[in-house]
Amino acid sequence: MKRKRLHESRHPFNALPFEALCCGSWQSVELLQIRDGAMTVHFVDSHHSIEENGPFSNIRVKSRKATLSDCTCFLRPGVDVCVLSSSERAKNTGEGNPEPVWVDAKISSIKRKPHVSHCSCQFFVNLYVNQGRLGSERATLSKETEAVGINEISIVQKLDNDPCEADNNQQEAQFYRWECCVDCSLVQRSKLFKGRFSADLTWLLVASVLRQVEFDVRAVQNKIVYQILGGEKEQCSLKSDNRINCVTFKVKDSILTPFVVQLVPTDACSETGHISDTNGTKQSPCYDVAKFAGGQSAKMYSLSASLPVMLQQRQRLAG
Repeated sequence: MKRKRLHESRHPFNALPFEALCCGSWQSVELLQIRDGAMTVHFVDSHHSIEENGPFSNIRVKSRKATLSDCTCFLRPGVDVCVLSSSERAKNTGEGNPEPVWVDAKISSIKRKPHVSHCSCQFFVNLYVNQGRLGSERATLSKETEAVGINEISIVQKLDNDPCEADNNQQEAQFYRWECCVDCSLVQRSKLFKGRFSADLTWLLVASVLRQVEFDVRAVQNKIVYQILGGEKEQCSLKSDNRINCVTFKVKDSILTPFVVQLVPTDACSETGHISDTNGTKQSPCYDVAKFAGGQSAKMYSLSASLPVMLQQRQRLAG
């Protein structure tokens, strides 16, 4: 019972909230951009991007670095993890001294050692080969075993089951759609585009076509938000004064009703710009909710229609 609770433990999102499988390794993703019915994955430092008209199969919440407590309470044989491996890159590129890359693996056994000031246990893993799409059962494991330490392991994450819904009766709005992520012991269950998240992004894709609105799906203050970048009649991006407009939803009788929340930077963070956490990871500025415009979204987009109707409209446009 204790392990089950730890397995389902929740964690805040990373400043870089997603990761995608690209060129045989998991690479950090800064944001998902939605524009003209297409979705683009923007990798860190803008070194490259991928665009598709449909949902991406190999993208998920960014894995978190394993800790000493994970060794005691979570990591065990049979658990899937993401490991930093040099051997997999060497196989793919033929390089003599390749840079290590993050790949998925399954723990086969653990050589436990006493924890004094740190974890020095050895974890023996089998790397996934021909992993295929997340959510499929086609992935196979290498027969070769590789030893890694706790600093070379990340815990696979998935979205929490329930998104945060808007409530126009409350005084302070929740600007985010997703508050936290959950530890995941099987890579097949870490698929991002499913359930409510998939329904949300379908709404955003349709809105981007019908009203020429652009969106960024990214992290703000370690929460996942749907940022509005522009519309057909008015520009919603307020980058000149660092303000952010975000759209969130309230669902009733299978109808997605949009709400817009505007965020303004706090004084402390607006002066310093980006800040870093204790690990040196760049963080976004801090924001306060400026207003909660429950009726504004309907005025801007006129998109309070049910999801099935919107899908029919999108199919007619495609035809």
